[in-house]
Amino acid sequence: SSIMPYNCLPNLSCRSSSSSRPCVPPSCQGITLHGACNIPATVSSGNWFCEGAFNGNEKETMQFLNDRLASYLEKVRQLERDNAELEWQIQERSQQQEPLVCSNYQSYFRTIEELQQKILCSKSENARLVVQIDNAKLASDDFRTKYETELGLRQLVESDLNGLRRILDELTLCKADLEAQVESLKEELLCLKQNHEQEVNSLRSQLGDRLNIEVDAAPTVDLNSVLSETRSQYEALVETNRRDVEEWFTRQ
Repeated sequence: SSIMPYNCLPNLSCRSSSSSRPCVPPSCQGITLHGACNIPATVSSGNWFCEGAFNGNEKETMQFLNDRLASYLEKVRQLERDNAELEWQIQERSQQQEPLVCSNYQSYFRTIEELQQKILCSKSENARLVVQIDNAKLASDDFRTKYETELGLRQLVESDLNGLRRILDELTLCKADLEAQVESLKEELLCLKQNHEQEVNSLRSQLGDRLNIEVDAAPTVDLNSVLSETRSQYEALVETNRRDVEEWFTRQ
């Protein structure tokens, strides 16, 4: 049991002394009141002493104070009992609710862990997708650059082809012109031969065997040699044009 500190109470009817000293009990002894709290009171043999014996009024005051002290002690004990009852109720309620709360918290924790795992998986997947998107962008830029390069080359080749087509058309026209000239020369040569033969036959029929006329004339033209020479010139012209086209295409 604990012992509470106490003070000595002054006598309510102390005689005034000649000096200005306060009226204080000369000696105070503490006794223990048996009870739940065992709080000592400032009484000696159940009475108060203050510079001598108490009169009747002092005894009544002491009795009143003792009653009040007993009432306070009873209230303290009642409060202790109420406090113990509340503590017991709180402990019992806590024990009753603890399994349910723990179970709910465990389920919450599992749900939180699952959500955290999903969040981590989502973050990892997002990071992987971001890397793939960056790689796709780089590949797209590379393909775009290659496409633009190939497109430029294609345009150059098309331009060269258009130039070659024009040259081919010119060569085709030149070839057709030369072939027409060859055919015209062949027809002219054939016509000359026929005319020459007709004239020779006419003269022979007129003169017969009586005269042998010697005519100094230029030798006849060899048609085969003329055609061969024309063909050689045409082939040389075609070869020259082909080399020029190849050199021009190589420079481009």
